[in-house]
Amino acid sequence: MVVVDHDRKSLGSVERALAGRPGLVLLGAFTSVEQAIRGVDWGSVDVLLTEMDLPGSSAVTLLTTVLHANRSMKAAAHTHNRNPEAMFTALGAGATGYLIKNDRPKLLTDAVRALADGDSPISPAMASHLIRPFVPAKRPVTPDELSARERQVLDMIRVGLIRKEVAARLNLSVHTIHAHMKNIQRKLQATGGPKP
Repeated sequence: MVVVDHDRKSLGSVERALAGRPGLVLLGAFTSVEQAIRGVDWGSVDVLLTEMDLPGSSAVTLLTTVLHANRSMKAAAHTHNRNPEAMFTALGAGATGYLIKNDRPKLLTDAVRALADGDSPISPAMASHLIRPFVPAKRPVTPDELSARERQVLDMIRVGLIRKEVAARLNLSVHTIHAHMKNIQRKLQATGGPKP
């Protein structure tokens, strides 16, 4: 496996996540496309992880060059870039996975194993962009279909608060927030509105 990322901290995270994992051997960690292309015998690489936002030559250049050199290799973006355009660019260049960086090593190692096995691991945060074109347009939920409290809970969830944080801010129990979320989901699904 080879990792390309301009952020040395991210490289260190990947190295720590892979350390001691059976079957996962890091052949190289590079901070630029140029270093990576010159620094590895790409014929012996089975998995490539690359940041999408690289200095110098682009990740697309890296993907197209090394995947041409080794057609059996599997590649995935491993990036903070949540822009759907970046994902479609990576997939168009031959990547078969798109992973959003996080601090949970097991998720990364599971994704790398899945990639090596021929699966296409896509972070849940990005998967909706792939299926959106196939979902028929539905009538959006109207504000009067949710109670004032439900709208308040939904707004907090949409800005990234978890249920425990919502409960604390509204001085309610987590169980009550869970009940509100079930009601919101039921109403939104019934009207074809967006998922909370």
